Order: sequence, then structure tokens, then C-alpha cells
Amino acid sequence: MSAQTPSKRNTQSSRRTQADRRQDAEQRLLESGLKVIAQKGVAGMTLNEVGAIAGYSRSLVAYHYDNKEQFLGALAHYVRQRIQEVRDQRPSAEPGLPRLLGSIAQYMRTPSSHGRAIYAMLNEAMIFDGNLQVYMREFTQLTINTYATQLRMAIEKGKISADIDAETTAIVIVGMLRGTAMQYLLDPERFPMEKITSTMLDSVRRMLGAT
Repeated sequence: MSAQTPSKRNTQSSRRTQADRRQDAEQRLLESGLKVIAQKGVAGMTLNEVGAIAGYSRSLVAYHYDNKEQFLGALAHYVRQRIQEVRDQRPSAEPGLPRLLGSIAQYMRTPSSHGRAIYAMLNEAMIFDGNLQVYMREFTQLTINTYATQLRMAIEKGKISADIDAETTAIVIVGMLRGTAMQYLLDPERFPMEKITSTMLDSVRRMLGAT
């Protein structure tokens, strides 16, 4: 097989560079968007400010995302992706109860560097109808599904009560975690995270009738 000509190699290198630049620009815009929302809320966020903080013009934001609602959808997807990446980086516990408890402990130890932005988006979605409500509903359902899957595995292995309704219990667990994390974000310096994490895990075990 003959070697590629210099022009072909240069073209492929240029394409890879363009793809890398686009990916880098999108990530910087998304991180900037989360930063603005954490400070000003969804209503206070403008694409102009997002572009400025990221070091780009508004025209570049509009190039990647047609409007604010589309950008919010990208933010919801991005946060979910980042959360999954963090989970994937951790050594996987045994599926079922150990993985569920490990996920809860991780959530409590690090409520997420994007926590304020996430809760601002959730609060906005609860108040107003629109695409953001759809995005955050999907975001929430994915989290519920993750916990429900581990609960079903724990039931199959006989590690928790067979009477547990996995879907309903997962909803309760998500509610407990979010409510506690919001309290932490309000006053982190006075929040005894380790003690509350231990209490949370004990409460979940009792609720599940864990063996």
C-alpha cells in the first residue's frame, strides 16, 4: 500500500484539529453556561455573557446553539454525561445493594461541582412549563432508572426485602439526596457531611430491609 501524499495527511490533520477546536469550544461554552446559571439562575443567563466568559463572541454561541432553550438542553445533557464519567472512573462495586450504597455515598461526599447550576435549573423547571422542564424531567428519570436498576438486582439476589417497589423507592432516594444536597449548598461550612452521609446510608438500609 502506498504512503499517503502530504496533501492528504495535511487535510486529515486539519480536519482533526477543527474537530478538536469545535469540541473545546463547546465544552468551554457549556462550563461557562453552568457558571453563569450558578450565579444568576436560568432567567439571568444570557448567551452574550456565556460567550464573553468563555472568551468567545455571541455569534459563536449562536453558531453552536440556535437559541437559549437549545443551549439549556445541551447543558442538561452535558451535566448528565459528566456525572456518568465520574461514576465510570470509580472502581465498580458489586451490582445491586453495594453499588447503590456506593453511589449514594459518592453523591453525598461530592454533591457535584455543578450542584448550584443543576438545582437552579431544576427549580426553574418546576415553576415554568417549556423545554427546560422536559430536559430536567429526562435528567431526573435517568437518575431514578439508575437506582431502580440496582434495587431490582438487590431484590433478585435476596439482599433487600422482596416487597420493595424499585421505581417508587428510587424516587424516594433521589428526593432524599437532592433535599440534603440543597441544604449543604446553602451552608456547606456548617454541614456535617460525614455524619449525615452515615445516617443517610443507615436509613436507606433500614428502609430496604437490607440483610
